[in-house]
Amino acid sequence: MKNNMAKIYVATCSFCFISNRNCLKSWFLHREWLMFELSARLLKASHGEVLAFFGDV
Repeated sequence: MKNNMAKIYVATCSFCFISNRNCLKSWFLHREWLMFELSARLLKASHGEVLAFFGDV
C-alpha cells in the first residue's frame, strides 16, 4: 500500500511539473510575442517619424 501511494505521489508531482512547465512556456512565448509586437510598432513609428523629418527637410 505504501509503495502504491509513493507511485501515485510521484505520478501526480510529475504531471503537475509537466503541466506547469507547459504553462510557463506558453507564458514566456506570449511575453516574447508581446515584446516583438511592441518593438515592431516602435520601429514603424520611428521609421514614420524619420520619413516625416526628411520630408520636412
